[in-house]
Amino acid sequence: MTFTTESVIFRDANATIHTSVKDCLTEAGRFYGLLTVAAAHKSVIFGRQLDLTGSSSENHKDSSDLDYSVMKGKCIQALNRELRDSSQAFGRTAIKIVIHLIASSVSTKKKRVQSNTTTHLSVPNPQANNEQLILGFYVEAQTHLTGLRKMVELCGGLASRGLRSPSLTHAIVWSDHKIATGLMSKPIFTLPWEPAPLTAELRQQICPSPSSHLTLLGSAFWNEHSSEFSQSLIHSVKKLRDTLYYQNLIMEQEREEKRDNQTYLFQLYKLIIEAEHDLLSYPFQISGNSCETSHTANLNSKEAMARMGCICVFNSIVIVTPPAAGMGRSLTNFMKKSICTFTDQYPFLQFTIPDLNLLAWVLFIGAQGSLNQPEYTWFVSGLADVVKLRIWGNWADVVSELQRYIFMPRVQDVIWRSIWEDAISVRDRRE
Repeated sequence: MTFTTESVIFRDANATIHTSVKDCLTEAGRFYGLLTVAAAHKSVIFGRQLDLTGSSSENHKDSSDLDYSVMKGKCIQALNRELRDSSQAFGRTAIKIVIHLIASSVSTKKKRVQSNTTTHLSVPNPQANNEQLILGFYVEAQTHLTGLRKMVELCGGLASRGLRSPSLTHAIVWSDHKIATGLMSKPIFTLPWEPAPLTAELRQQICPSPSSHLTLLGSAFWNEHSSEFSQSLIHSVKKLRDTLYYQNLIMEQEREEKRDNQTYLFQLYKLIIEAEHDLLSYPFQISGNSCETSHTANLNSKEAMARMGCICVFNSIVIVTPPAAGMGRSLTNFMKKSICTFTDQYPFLQFTIPDLNLLAWVLFIGAQGSLNQPEYTWFVSGLADVVKLRIWGNWADVVSELQRYIFMPRVQDVIWRSIWEDAISVRDRRE
């Protein structure tokens, strides 16, 4: 996975990436798969991608970048050769080629890991891990993933001996989650392990000191909105909170130069996967509905909006998602829709203080996810409305409320403070 610059250092990342690339050069399918992902990145860098984040048949079109189209064609040809060979059809190589096709369709990029007009609201393996959704061909990627599921089933499932590879399993599950996030659909794979609660010893290690503001993280969900939020959402938020506690512990260890943290990293990876899987899956499990277009059908509008905020947090704090990327554009679209659905149900002036605080939190998230994008002004405009109603006079007033949702000052303060200043400017211009 790709962590923010304030997160852990993977000290052996360069060596592992070198080994992964070297392995790809020995097999034609994986070689062309790697070049397809590279061409997808180049297509985005030069601004030649299509903005196809919806669910229409348009998603099956290719990028207008010639290199991407040629490399993807060669990759598919190599996959077909593998599938025609009965001895190779369901081997690891064929599966890895499909993962490359998925990665290029929703192509992602790795960020180097280091420590250290106004509209109102009423209207483990780096090769598998370093992939943020850019092109946004989600329906095409889902088609590849459906085929991949059949291949995995014929191999005996994710937990089978033939697929007993942490990096390969990670790549499959991660691809599934990213496609489900881009389409707001249910993940098609179940987790290959049984989630278990953190041990008392581990929880004691990761919990911040009583004097830390991090002890308030997420508390508003169960203290102020518990009557309107399902236990499934609250459970997922607590897992997200634990994930951030864990991440904070690892950052502290890096600062103190405690280098033996590989066990922590593995546990953190599992916790991230479990929390995101729960957030993506639980609305469908409420009624057993697997329809990918009904991810909010069983949720009230406030919970649907809060859930979207949590999903976006995964892709801004835990994962780096560029606003212009396919994933960023898709999340912005879903975030905006969920906010509109919530605010359209009630007169704006009738919102309670907890509702306004929640609304401010999701608007900050939406603004961060749409930086330098057309939708940014919409989120800032809505935030200006909330700021006026809450009579917030300075940034400290806002922080005191945000920290009871999901707010990590070390990671978010600089960006959110600039968003706050833009919202204040909008408010002042209106007065």
